[in-house]
Parts: sequence; C-alpha cells; structure tokens
Amino acid sequence: MRTAETALAPIDMVLTTRRATQPDVVFISNERLGIIKERIMGVADLVAEVITPGSRRRDRIDKRDLYEQHGVQEYWLIDSEAKTVEVLHLESGTYQLAAAGIPASVPNRVCSKASMSP
Repeated sequence: MRTAETALAPIDMVLTTRRATQPDVVFISNERLGIIKERIMGVADLVAEVITPGSRRRDRIDKRDLYEQHGVQEYWLIDSEAKTVEVLHLESGTYQLAAAGIPASVPNRVCSKASMSP
C-alpha cells in the first residue's frame, strides 16, 4: 500500500483546463493519490522548485502566485546557487515564510517524516 507519492520533473500538474505547470518536485499525500493519472490532475500537497538564474523570476513570482492561488499547501524554493531553502506555508490563502536559510533539515507540515539536507 502506497502512503504517498513523490515525483520529479518532467511531470505536468494540471491546475485548470487551460493551465498546467511542470514543477521540479511534487509530493502527494496518501489521501490525494487519486489525482495522479498520466498527469497530476490538481495541485500537489507540496511543490519544490529549484531556482536557477534563468528561472528566478518565474519560480519566485509567477509560480509562487499561481501555486498560492490554486492552494498548494507548501512551497519550497531551493536556490541552487546560494544553497538555501525557503519554505512557505499556505495560511488563510496566503503564503507565509515558515523557514529560510541553510538549514540542517527543512521542517515541513505536509510530509512530516521527510526532511531535506543541503
């Protein structure tokens, strides 16, 4: 029995009939595994994007706004150049910074048994 699913790019996450993204990493909890088809049909519980110089604006502004609007509960911004991680939690429809920096591990709500080390 699967308890959750993690997927790496390239995989489409379909938000609406006219809008889809390709996050770098997604986590989908056991309760929501039904959204996984050929593509992910809805928002993942946790999305992580690896920021590169060419994706900085898209990941920090465009995708952040899109994920916030569509209800992604947790959004990680991993800056590969600075070697930092920012964790954003959705609180009342708005992302709030939960952790930032160069942590030994990243606390998260969605998959509490998981952590990320630099």
